Amino acid sequence: MKIKKTRSHSLTFYYSLTVFFILIATMTILFSILALFQRMNWINPSKGVNLLLLFAMLAAASIVIGTICSYLFSRILLSPFRTIIESMEKVTRGDFSVQLSFDAPEELKKFSEQFNIMVKELANTEILRSDFINSFSHEFKTPIISIKGFTALLQNPDLSEAQRQEYMGIILEESERLTELSTNILNLTKLENTEILTGLEPCNPAEQIRRCLILLQSRWEKKQLIFQLDLIDLTMMAKADLLQQVWLNLLDNAIKFSQPGGTIHILMIQTDQSVSLIFKDEGIGMSEDQLQRIFRKFYQTDQGREKGGNGLGLNVVKRIVELHHGSIATESQPHQGTSFTIQLPKA
Repeated sequence: MKIKKTRSHSLTFYYSLTVFFILIATMTILFSILALFQRMNWINPSKGVNLLLLFAMLAAASIVIGTICSYLFSRILLSPFRTIIESMEKVTRGDFSVQLSFDAPEELKKFSEQFNIMVKELANTEILRSDFINSFSHEFKTPIISIKGFTALLQNPDLSEAQRQEYMGIILEESERLTELSTNILNLTKLENTEILTGLEPCNPAEQIRRCLILLQSRWEKKQLIFQLDLIDLTMMAKADLLQQVWLNLLDNAIKFSQPGGTIHILMIQTDQSVSLIFKDEGIGMSEDQLQRIFRKFYQTDQGREKGGNGLGLNVVKRIVELHHGSIATESQPHQGTSFTIQLPKA
């Protein structure tokens, strides 16, 4: 992105103009004094006073005095900019505790406010980057260590067949976990680098949800869950495969955190401009603190870690909804279930 530099040119112009007026004012004052002295006959050429030399000396004096005044004025005028430069140098070295405070003029006041906001966002980004690296390393390292450990155990010739099958099953689960993690990271990276969706097509969210329920049938049947559906068949323009990923993630979470024999509610509400889809379970729920962090990369609640997962599903969901110019909201209370509301424009 190119940044126009017309502001810096105008600043240079105004500074030069200020210096010019200082010099003019200095010369005007000195020559006015000279003219006053001559008018009062304090300076008389007939008395041997060399007016040309006097003019030259006054001109030189005005330049010296004007230059000194300009330097002192520039020190005052440019002092805020030196502070800004020093602060920016600290930020480039990774110090995000820097804060600017200018009360006047209004332009510098606004600049300091925006600068402080920028530094705060950079600090938050740095924290998120560190958390991401730590979480990413942990999520990859854990299954690899597990696979390595159980592979070493399989080399023991004294293992029973039952133990061998158990260890191979664990290795398979950890391998699938790594595969899912890699796929989610690739998908998320692709989505984060996408700004405009292309290839939109007519799709029916209600039909997609019904298909997702069939795909997940073995999981919800195992927990004997009941689904209460209030769906509306309608057609909207969207990226069908991405929307299906949203429904799969939300349904997977609802099934994962529901108690056996519980009920999952799926409701659709439409207006002239938009459609809302509500996924509500009656599971373990979340605290307010957990609600604030569920869309962060790799964030998982303690229950989430116990039930498997990698903390990327809801981040992917949020990004897909945003790319469709929609919004996602969450409500939850401990032991009272969780509700996700997706609102999407029809067009």
